[in-house]
Parts: sequence; C-alpha cells; structure tokens
Amino acid sequence: MFIGRKKELATLEKLYNSNELKCVCLTGDAGIGKTALLQEFARRKHKAYFCVRTSTNNANKAAFYTELSAQGIVQCNSGCWQDILKLIYKKAKGEKIVLLIDDVQELENSFSELLPEIIACLHSEVEKLRLLLVFSGRECDYVLHLLGKSKLPLSQIFLQSLNYEDVLPCLIPFSNEEKVLLYGVTGGKPGYLQLIDSTLSFKDNLYNLFFSPTASLLHVAEQILVLNFRQPHIYHAILCSVACGAIHMKEIAEAVGMPNNKTSKYVGVLVEKGLLKKLVPLVEAKLGKQQKTTCYIVSDSMLTFWYRFVYPFLSSIAMGCGNYLLRTKVLPALDDYAKVLFLEICRQYCFTLRERGDFHKFMQFGYLWPKDNCAAEQIRLIAYDKNSAGFMQCVWEKSKVDVPLIKQLQREYADKTGRSNYYIVFSRRGFTDRALGYAARTKEVRLVSLFYFK
Repeated sequence: MFIGRKKELATLEKLYNSNELKCVCLTGDAGIGKTALLQEFARRKHKAYFCVRTSTNNANKAAFYTELSAQGIVQCNSGCWQDILKLIYKKAKGEKIVLLIDDVQELENSFSELLPEIIACLHSEVEKLRLLLVFSGRECDYVLHLLGKSKLPLSQIFLQSLNYEDVLPCLIPFSNEEKVLLYGVTGGKPGYLQLIDSTLSFKDNLYNLFFSPTASLLHVAEQILVLNFRQPHIYHAILCSVACGAIHMKEIAEAVGMPNNKTSKYVGVLVEKGLLKKLVPLVEAKLGKQQKTTCYIVSDSMLTFWYRFVYPFLSSIAMGCGNYLLRTKVLPALDDYAKVLFLEICRQYCFTLRERGDFHKFMQFGYLWPKDNCAAEQIRLIAYDKNSAGFMQCVWEKSKVDVPLIKQLQREYADKTGRSNYYIVFSRRGFTDRALGYAARTKEVRLVSLFYFK
C-alpha cells in the first residue's frame, strides 16, 4: 500500500504536465520509499525505467539495452544502448515520456557513459522534447554536478521519513500507544513499515523485525553505516552512547573513551551526515553564542531503538534469546524510549495544525529545556512570532495530566514583558477533569491528547 508523499507527487505531476524537458533529482536514504514513489507516480504513464547495477560499464550497457527493449516503450533491434536513448527522445517529441534512472549513486563508478550520453543527446533536442527525466538515489552529487554544468532545467526533491499522521493507515489494528512505538521503531520509512504484519501482535512484530535470529532489521544500522563510512566502529560507539542517554559532548566522550576534541570531530561528521541532530535552545540560538547546553540526539528513531535495544545484544539474539530479551530488557524500557519519540510526533502535529489554520502563525520553531535540567526527556517545544511565544510540554506518562503540571509550565516560562504567551500540553493518556476545567477557564492554555492525533 502506497502512503503519504502528496507534496512530492504533486511536484512530479507539475513537472510532467509542463509539456517540456525537465530533469529532477530524487534523493533519500535507503528504505525511505524512493522507488515506491517512482512506481506510484509513473503508473498509467509512458515510461522507461532502469536501475543502475553495482557492476561494470559493459554489464550496465547490456542491461540498459535488454531491459528497456523488454519494457516495450520503443522497438530496437540494433543491440546498441545509445539507440534506445535516441528512440526514446524521438518518441518524446510527439508524446509525454518519463525516463526513470534509479540507484544513480552507482553511475560514476559503474555506468559512467550513461549521463554524458543523456546530456549530449538532450542538448540537440532540448526545445522539442516532452520528456521528464528522473534520477533517483541515496546520493545525487555526481548527477547534480554534471546536470548543473549542462544548464539543463533541474529540480531537486529530498525524501524524508513520513510523518506519524501519514503512517496511521498502516497501523489501524494497533492501540494508539503501539502505533507511536511502531512508527518509532520503523523510523517512518515506508520500506520498513511494510514489514509490519497487522495480523500479529505488537510484541510479535517487534520480534520479527529485530529479535529473531533471522529478523528483517537485525543488522540494519550496520548496513547503513557501511554505506556511509569505511571504518564505522567509532561511529557505532558514539551513536550507541547517544541512544543510551549520553547527550552532551562530555558524556559522549566519556562513554566512548576518547578526548573531547577528538570526539567532537566524529560527532560533527555524524551531524553532517544527518545521523545525529544537534539541539540548541531556541532562545539561546538566537543570540548566536556557543552554548554549554547544546545536546545531541540520534536523528532517526529507528536507529535510536536499534542502538539502545538491539546492538548491545546482537550475540544473544543470534543464539535465540530474542524473546527473553524482549520480555526482560525491551518492553519494560519502551516508555523511556518513547519520550523523545513523542516529542518529535508533537512537533510534527504542530506543523500539521498550522497548515490546517488551527495553530498560531509562528515565525520560528525549536527546542527549549529548563536551565538546570537538560536531560532528553525534559526537552520542550517553543514557537515564536513577533508578539507572542508558545511553550509546549510533551508528557508520555501512564497517568492523566493534572493542573499542577500545567501551572508549573506557566510559571517557568511566564513573560514579564507583556507579550502574549500561550501554553500547550500534549499527553499520552489525556487529562483529568480538573485540568480540562482549568484549561477551559484559561484562554492561554490548550490541551491535546494523543487520542486526537489523526
């Protein structure tokens, strides 16, 4: 089942309907749903699709000719792969055609002749073609460089994980809390979400995904790091330490056993690669200073789960101890794991409400935490505009939220300058009648239960 990606589909449709030559690079991590998006977009369209192999130039030439001939978009008997391209261009003069090239991160080393040939042919026909060229891959730097030099019309789409709201159609049989956790352990990636079996229990799905000796995602983080680093061992150690609660540079350095300055370089690389997220309180970030309260979290909730609950027990899982680990180590600790995950889901929900016109029109949105307590579970959300600020607390607890927590949030961030502030509390289990009554009498307070995240 294809889910989400409405904006990306709309962008591709707009390019396709322009009736002229357009090029687009579609970039995203493995499992993010690039190929699924291409399949959904290209349905009922005249298209040619080729996935570049990790192989030799000659092998890819032969595969290009064989596959595109078999797809039937053009008829060619010459045995020459360039002739296939020329026939596609010829056909694109009379009708709309989509040419899809997937796994383009392999082009430079495995099929270096393809892109220069595409560009050379396009330049002679650019005014006449009704062609949409889509290049898709984990990395598109090589394609962007050559297309940029060629001055051909170029767009970019970067695919990110799906929002919680987008994945709910996949998770209908599960409870609200299980939906949050399943969203987290799959990282909102379509390729991993499709592994969930709606006929099985939440626990059985976790076992099949991570804790069986043949689990689908048992070695997923190792595969991701191998794609990004030649020597991933130090990066494994840093990601594991952050996932397990070491969120400040000093704590990370102590956990991995390296000096702060050396650790900082590795952490910087992980931030640059998008595997770690650097958080600075928004109020302090606006001052442009180096903040002592800076902290780091793992960007991907699936990787957070993997490094916290799977990586430390890989040997035990391989020996068939997965069910025991689930019962004794994982299930009892999931509430703690879910606290930062719930923060991200609430952040997404704020933007969803703003798009619906049901939220303040903020100019900036970020993070904040108490001065003397910047543990991960104490991170809060803040929204700014010229005249007001919104302070939001995300509560993942088993009990309903009562009035004292709401009043504490108001006291901590009371503004004495006369600005119009508002306060929002998101709750896993909802609110007591007293809290609901207090919010009804206090216009500046809004209460949102997980039940309404739809």
